[in-house]
Amino acid sequence: MAQEMIQAIRQAEISAEQIEKSAVSESETILRQAQTEADAMIASLTSEAAKQAEAALAKAKIDGETMMKEALESVVKEIESLKASSKANEPEAVKLILSEVL
Repeated sequence: MAQEMIQAIRQAEISAEQIEKSAVSESETILRQAQTEADAMIASLTSEAAKQAEAALAKAKIDGETMMKEALESVVKEIESLKASSKANEPEAVKLILSEVL
């Protein structure tokens, strides 16, 4: 009976060791899989962030070019307006200068 009890204890110890080894192996597999998934997720998120940043940069460039074009058009109109105004006042300016000189 004592021999049977010792045998049962040894069998339980062997079984416990196998369960422990199996659990360690399974946990290592799960950790590797989790790391692989995390790496893939990081790569995907990094790629998506880069695409969004690139799109935002392209939009900012287009917006900047549009603003520059609008500002240039405004300046050109202002210059044309000043030219027209000075052209209209030219005879009067010439008279004033001539009257001062003579």
